[in-house]
Amino acid sequence: MVKEFCEISFSEDNEFIIIPESSIFLLVQAIRKSKDNRVVKVPLETVLPQDFVQYVAKIINTNRKHKKFQYNYIEDDTIGTQGVLHIACRQLAMLVVDNIRCFTEVSIESRTIKYLILQVHLKAQEIVCKDGIEIIINKYT
Repeated sequence: MVKEFCEISFSEDNEFIIIPESSIFLLVQAIRKSKDNRVVKVPLETVLPQDFVQYVAKIINTNRKHKKFQYNYIEDDTIGTQGVLHIACRQLAMLVVDNIRCFTEVSIESRTIKYLILQVHLKAQEIVCKDGIEIIINKYT
């Protein structure tokens, strides 16, 4: 029996990807759990823990002179927590499964607890939720 798999990757390679593989797997699990609902709401802390966000900000700021760490869509010279979250949302919007955008919209809801809100593309949801499908993650397409 041949195992089926789908490939999840980022559609652009012009910047350093900050989304860890483990976070992508958490999002896949959330999509699979909500297969009847195309909106996935995940606590931000589970996908991007605060310590990780602070670490990424330090890495980015230390390497801003290098092309892949410039993030030209962020105007601040020094990137803080909000900048890292902006980068993360933009990168999640670049995520594709078998060349189909995973999410039609990515945003962060902030009330008492912060949530990552993801509008899952219907075709991507069908692929990810297919029974017996194995997920393979590559950095770039």
